[in-house]
Amino acid sequence: MTRTRTRALAVLAAGALVSAAAVATGAPAAQAAAGPTLTVDVATKGPIIPDTVYGASFPDPALANYLGMEWMRWGGNATSRYDYLTGFTSTGSDWYFENVQASPSLGSFLTQADDYLRQAAVTVPMTGWVAKDSSSCGFPTSLYGSQDDTDAQWRPQCGNGISSGSPLAVTQEPTLTSTAFPTSRMTDMAAWAAARSIKPVLYHLDNEPSLWTSTHRDVVPVPETSAAFFARSAAAAAAVKAGDATGLVMGPGEWGYCSWFFFPHDGGCQPGAESGAAGVDYAQAYLAAMRTAEVDHGSKLLDVFDEHFYPQGAGIFTGDPKAAGDTATQARRLRSVRGLWDPTYTDESWIADMTIKQPQLIRRMHTWVDAVYTTGSPTKPALGISEYSFGAIDTVNGALAQADALGVLGREGVQYAALWTPPSSVTSPGAFAFRMFRNLDNNHSGFGDQSVLATSDDLAASKGPQDGQDVVSVYAAVRKDGRLSIVLINKTGAAVTSPLRISGVKLATSALRYQWSGAAPTAVTATQSSVSAFASGITLPAQSITTLVISPAPATTLSFSPANGTAVTYPATVTLRAVLRSGSNGVAGARVRFESRPLGATTWTKVADVTTSATGAATTTVRPARHMQYRVRDLRTASLTVVPAAARSTTVYSRRAATLTASRSSLAVGGSVSLTGKASPGALGRTATLQRRTATGWTTLATRTVASTSTYAFTVRPARGTWIYRVVVSADAAHYAGVSPSRSVRAT
Repeated sequence: MTRTRTRALAVLAAGALVSAAAVATGAPAAQAAAGPTLTVDVATKGPIIPDTVYGASFPDPALANYLGMEWMRWGGNATSRYDYLTGFTSTGSDWYFENVQASPSLGSFLTQADDYLRQAAVTVPMTGWVAKDSSSCGFPTSLYGSQDDTDAQWRPQCGNGISSGSPLAVTQEPTLTSTAFPTSRMTDMAAWAAARSIKPVLYHLDNEPSLWTSTHRDVVPVPETSAAFFARSAAAAAAVKAGDATGLVMGPGEWGYCSWFFFPHDGGCQPGAESGAAGVDYAQAYLAAMRTAEVDHGSKLLDVFDEHFYPQGAGIFTGDPKAAGDTATQARRLRSVRGLWDPTYTDESWIADMTIKQPQLIRRMHTWVDAVYTTGSPTKPALGISEYSFGAIDTVNGALAQADALGVLGREGVQYAALWTPPSSVTSPGAFAFRMFRNLDNNHSGFGDQSVLATSDDLAASKGPQDGQDVVSVYAAVRKDGRLSIVLINKTGAAVTSPLRISGVKLATSALRYQWSGAAPTAVTATQSSVSAFASGITLPAQSITTLVISPAPATTLSFSPANGTAVTYPATVTLRAVLRSGSNGVAGARVRFESRPLGATTWTKVADVTTSATGAATTTVRPARHMQYRVRDLRTASLTVVPAAARSTTVYSRRAATLTASRSSLAVGGSVSLTGKASPGALGRTATLQRRTATGWTTLATRTVASTSTYAFTVRPARGTWIYRVVVSADAAHYAGVSPSRSVRAT
């Protein structure tokens, strides 16, 4: 694809096709149609969503910061032959194979990433060559004669390397434009980049190598064998690790469908001798070769398994950010996101004529990795899609596709992803696709890092696979602060109302609802919605992105008194008091139940049901006749917005009451006094012990077995003096010991 020369470094993409047209935005429908049922199950966890899944190639640093793009990529065709020390690079076939001075420089790019605390990814040249100056070109007319096209505006002497419609044979050595870049320089480059970066740097093992014979055919005129390329990749990875031990290596970064499945040396998008000999897809063969190299090298070489993705349907990706195309093209663009994951989606392009008709790239990437990194292998490489675009990013239709892609990338377990050509400004529709995941409120509030199950029955209810997922997409995640985020994308030109069923968590009664739509494409609106109403339906405007942020239900607690272990003497009463709170607020009008059981028993018996007061308090009175356990239960029914408090219990110990009566309080020496009393509750068979106070404590005088009437009697003949007596009734499993009041007797 031909692009303007002045932006060659920043916009040179790989292998993307297609044409353009104008964008149309649909007005909201007067009456919302019935939409698909949406389901979110917070209890079913998915992959962790890293911040680096929200990345872009060459974003303006301030824009990246505002949109929450955590990963900045230095990549594309023009970085394949970039000399990090001089800033010289080759534009390759994107612009007449000309050498230029790149702007911005890699050094300034790394500085900007550091300034904004973003993680950077850089491309390590791996063809063996980098540009030697800013003036040479690969097919000068002075050496190759007239050609079908030359750079008439800037360098008329530089041709496109094509004559009469056929590529010219390369007759000049790479030194015409380039200087050697061996692995030793890769090590130096990695050390140089690491010294300029706070965060670990990611190193691309070049860019779309299967297209070198097209994009950089002036230095790579013929494809090398897979064995040679795999060896080149392993050597480059080892060289990078030697220069930066903390760096992460990414590869192979191939352009698309053909390079995932077929060996480049076989001639492109078809099987051949190498494919047949390998017996596996090219991507899997690459992984296997890198895995073998890791064993030989004794350490990990490939940290991120990386591929590129561009939809191949006509008119979807054009390179023009404002070209959404006609209605049919826009519909295809939205469906094409399914090529990342959906095994039922047949690609709507020339791919439909291939043997493998369903790309489902991310899920295939998982399968390829799992096939190579089996049990006992080192840590699997992460997944990366370091270059992708669904086109028309500065249109409403492109923004909807981009938002859908961001949801898919997080849900499907990709760890690094970079959009090719970010939105043009903060007011671009594409900017809002990122904002609805990353910066809802201009304070970087957004989606969570723990994905949870979210499904739309679009697909199941469709007439066929190609009709699925056309109405509403749904994605959900839990944030670090515990809040649940749900992104809903209405991809149609009419408003729809969809039931939204949430399970696996108890939520607050209201949700913050952030909304962006094609009807008002330059702002996010924020309102509050009732969570309980979602089950019957949430209305989504035409061509809109809605993000719901819902707090978990406040922790509901029951406090309960008296304190555990309280002891009372029969027949005293005890007031049981419970307070039901939601967060710090009392819950009024709720039913709580007080229950009891003897200590050691297993069955609870209802004491009373009480409705809480305005402060959440509820009380009842009990008279424990033995050791008892009491508990209080929240009787409210669990629901989406109600979390019944956990039951609370306490133990109250019962002490027997014991009385003591003296037949007289004074008498002459030699006389007798009767001391009688009663224990309660009933104490048949317990021991009543008569005690007399001495200077050092209490001395036992006599014992009696308590009668069936719970009474006891003693007779004493006190010597001269004043004497103090008491009775202690022995404890049992259900009661503490009872101690009578003291009685004084004087003998004269």
